[in-house]
Amino acid sequence: MICADAIITTPRLLLRKPTVEDAHAMQSAKEACWPELQKWMSWSSDERKPLSATLEFINADDGQYIQYCAFHRVSGAFLIATGIGLQDPNAGLYSTGYWANPNFLNKGFATEATNAIIRFAFAHDDVKKMHICHYEGNDASKRVIEKLGFDYTDTEEKSHARHSDGKYLDTHNYLMTSPQNLPELDVSWTKGPTQS
Repeated sequence: MICADAIITTPRLLLRKPTVEDAHAMQSAKEACWPELQKWMSWSSDERKPLSATLEFINADDGQYIQYCAFHRVSGAFLIATGIGLQDPNAGLYSTGYWANPNFLNKGFATEATNAIIRFAFAHDDVKKMHICHYEGNDASKRVIEKLGFDYTDTEEKSHARHSDGKYLDTHNYLMTSPQNLPELDVSWTKGPTQS
């Protein structure tokens, strides 16, 4: 079972579960990049835009998805929303993804945060595989996935209806079975399993 209360630390980031005190910073970032999110995020239907949806995300606890957010270690600014989702417990298959505060793009924060969350996930015995995907045309996410060392597995053609315009996009799937291919990163956590 993945520990939901861990605080994960990297050279620039602190990753933890979001709280209601984080809601307004997350909401501000979400609204600033909402048109972009509606192009690329599967969850970004119109009803997910209001503050109430952000609070629902923060308070959700269905046992299937653990929310994490990355904050700047010095300024405390909200940078990345991410998490770990259970896909198939029998296969030890989990998934991850992310979206970024548009005020902090092109600084490597998404790569650093995702690297950290994957390392943390694989430290749990029940995590055997990590899945991630991006939609057709989302080259920024593709670059992050490739930097992290994921293996491409398959493409589901025209499988996702984009929320911004209804256009059907291909879904490109990737898998990782070990954290060994991840870029080097100094990462630790305060609760949960001991890092190997």
